[in-house]
Amino acid sequence: MKKFQIIFLLVSVNLFAQNNSVIVFDDLKVKIEERKINFENLGTTTEELNNSEIEVLELLNNSPKSLEGKKIAFITGPSGTTISDKIIFFNSFKSYYSKHNRNINFNIVELNDKQKELSGVDVIVFFWTKTYNHKSKRLLRRIKQTKHK
Repeated sequence: MKKFQIIFLLVSVNLFAQNNSVIVFDDLKVKIEERKINFENLGTTTEELNNSEIEVLELLNNSPKSLEGKKIAFITGPSGTTISDKIIFFNSFKSYYSKHNRNINFNIVELNDKQKELSGVDVIVFFWTKTYNHKSKRLLRRIKQTKHK
């Protein structure tokens, strides 16, 4: 029984470490080429997202919902608690896309009304995280504090 528990634990931990992307890299590459997205426009400033950045996030999200006009936070770190920014996210995305022909490890989470109120954002992009907890009130409050500095 103990062997079964250990094996189950190892398998479940391994599942959480997998890439949470919802689009296959080859499909993403085709869509980026079709739309002629200019990589020079990705992650150049800390200002609001530009059209190219929104388009890439929408492709990564692989959802019909538009992210235009949404407030977005970027979170990284092994435990998904380090507040980052779009420059780091898009530089990482571009590097893996062009040099490694792979997607980065990411997950895009749309928040509910209560979470939006706590965090001051509509969407959280987790990247290079092994775990993520978009329900953490502590994280949501930290996002809001960071956004208002």
